[in-house]
Amino acid sequence: FGLAGLWYNPKNLVTDPAALQFLKLQTGVGKDLIPRPVFSSFQTEYTAAVASDVGKVQITPTAYWPNHKAITINGKPAKSTAPFTAELADGVNKLEIAVTSAKGTVRTYTVVLARGNGTSR
Repeated sequence: FGLAGLWYNPKNLVTDPAALQFLKLQTGVGKDLIPRPVFSSFQTEYTAAVASDVGKVQITPTAYWPNHKAITINGKPAKSTAPFTAELADGVNKLEIAVTSAKGTVRTYTVVLARGNGTSR
């Protein structure tokens, strides 16, 4: 028996029914963007940056629970594991990914994405 499968959870945190398991961000040409901090279901605020020549990003949300009711990105319907394309304006862009559980509770993840700093991160 190994310990590799154990996850240390000292505060007995339980994932909310309206949660994301993973959030993938990519430029329009498929370059991965790493949000800061690194994604966790328990963290809801993130930042990222792209170069000024990046005009859109693909957001792929993955629901933690398969029986979730809905996912929206900036108010538009999205599907779990399906890429969603968002157009970017110059400067600061706010991406709000809302997950609605089967019971109707909502959790919103926010990515503040800066466009135009000269380099992608």
